[in-house]
This record gives sequence, C-alpha cells and structure tokens, in this order.
Amino acid sequence: MEAGALLLLLLVVAFLLCLCAPPVRAAAGGAEVTEFPGFHGELPSKHYAGYITVGHEQQNRHLYYYLATSERNPSLDPVVIWINGGPACSGFSAFHHSIGPFKIEYSQVHIKDNPLVTTNPYSWTKMASLPLVDSPAGVGYSYAENEDDYITNDSKRVVDLYDFLSKWFAEYTEFQSNPFYVAGCSYSGVLVPVLAQEILKRNEESEGMKINFKGYSLCNPAVDIDIENNAHVPYAFPMGLISDELFESLVTTCNGKYWNISSPCQGNMEQFYMQIKGINMEHILCPPCRYKMGITKEFMEYDSGQMFERISKTSEHGLECHDQEEALQKLFDPKLGREKLHAKQR
Repeated sequence: MEAGALLLLLLVVAFLLCLCAPPVRAAAGGAEVTEFPGFHGELPSKHYAGYITVGHEQQNRHLYYYLATSERNPSLDPVVIWINGGPACSGFSAFHHSIGPFKIEYSQVHIKDNPLVTTNPYSWTKMASLPLVDSPAGVGYSYAENEDDYITNDSKRVVDLYDFLSKWFAEYTEFQSNPFYVAGCSYSGVLVPVLAQEILKRNEESEGMKINFKGYSLCNPAVDIDIENNAHVPYAFPMGLISDELFESLVTTCNGKYWNISSPCQGNMEQFYMQIKGINMEHILCPPCRYKMGITKEFMEYDSGQMFERISKTSEHGLECHDQEEALQKLFDPKLGREKLHAKQR
C-alpha cells in the first residue's frame, strides 16, 4: 500500500474511533463526588460538586453547587435546578427533606448519634438531573472574598444566579441541549419568576450559547405578603385551632385584615396568638420540638406537650420530634463532610 493511501486509511480509522468514543466531560477535574456524608453504598447516579465564581476580580463570589445526575438517561432527561427559599437557606435542606436522591433515616425518636442517610424512592433524579445552588454568597457552602458582598438584595441575587447558570452550562456542556427548568419553594417565589424572565431576555439578546429554558415550578411560594399574613386566621379556624367565638370576633373587628392593624382588631389578634401558642404551626399534627434533637435538655421556644410525655416512653426527652436543620449541620459541617462534598473548609 502506498504511503499516501496508508495515511488516509489511518486518518479515517482515527476519525471513526473519535465518533465511537464517549463524550469528554467538560467539568473541571476532581468535581465527581464518590462519597456522600451519612450514606453507605454506591451512589445511585453520577454526582458532582464544586464552585462557580460570579462577580468580578475585586468582588468575587463563589457559589457552591451540587449536581445529582438523572438515574434514567442523563443525556436526554431534563435538568432542574433547585433554588431554596428562606431567604438564604442551603439547597441541601430540600435535597434531603423532599426532592433529592437521599433522605435522612430517622430510626430513633431522638437522634443522638450521627444521622444516617438512605436513598429516596421519590427523588426527582429518577427522571431528571438535579443541581442545587447555595445562594447568595454566605449561604451554605457559598462564600465571598469581600465582606461587603454578604450584603445583597433580590435583584443582585438574580444577576448572580444568571451569571452562575451561564458559567455552569459552559462547564457542563453535555447538558446544554437538555430541557432546562428552574424550581424552588417559599421565598424563591420572589426570585424564580424574575430569574426565568432574565433567562428569556438574555436568550433573545445573546448570539452565543442560549439556555434551553422550558419553564419553572414553585412550591408554596411567597408571592404576596398581604395574602400570606392575612391567611393565618382563615387557616386556623377550620383546623380547630381557635374558638368559634374568637373567630367571629376577628371577622367582625378586622374586616379581613389580620396584620399591620389597630384596635379593636389588635386586641383580638393578641387573643388569637395566645390560643395558638405552643402549636407547631409548621405541622399542626406534630408536637413542637422541646429539646434539640435529644442531645441536650436545653429548652426551645415551646414547652407544651405534657400529654406526649405521658404517652411516649421511648426516650427520656418525651416528645417525638426532630430538629432537621441540626441534623443537616451534623452531616455537612464537619471537616470530613466538607471534604466529601468538595466544599471549602471553615
């Protein structure tokens, strides 16, 4: 075979091999997570974590992300970024308590040892890749180099989040063509729609990479302070938390406005808060947490539940309750937990 023909054959073979080879990950080296705090076993899919820097040289803000890829088909399945509420709550909160691939295993009434983590059969990662972001800087593992950058507002957060997304997709290029959604809860009801609008605006203006944005989803969103604050009384009455007489008096004196009020409504509202005192308003069927995870006997805000003490003999602390945020702190704050998740040490 002539040298020219042989060279052509080698080039064709090399080209075909390139077509067959798996795509090279665009993420920075060392981004893959192989162990998760509290979890024993093989991760249900590929996980990655690290930082995306937004801002500029004088005011760099390093936003932490964690990506759990889809357990079904990550090359085609949607990408759904989760932005937690609060404002200023870490994305790991929702990641463990509702939508993520893991859940904390509460095998005891009170957690005294390190929390254990198991897989969540209802995880969104069953059909989507799920990145979370700690936003703004100062939340979770995210941090800023300039102390002034810890003072922010919603408009600045949206700018940083778009900057984060554009750089994140530049790093994870294999997801650029996947359908993309933004999701959040609670205070994110303020942020997510504006971020969606920003993405659409930048897509129209950009001649380069465009985010394949398809929509957004909100759970229990904060959208209107009047609606939310005025809902407390109409919610409490049908739940049986206040008396018929007090409710009728509130309706008569407050005219549907139950906050930022004056007399005589104010006096009735004081009675309202006295009647719901000691009730766990986050979940009225659960007793309020009296102790911090059973680790100490330090009293928390509420001290009701003597009935539960009489019927519950499972621990010296009496009440069946969990301080979930403290469980997250025990999992993620120690040095080893930060190492596993590629987070900056304290």
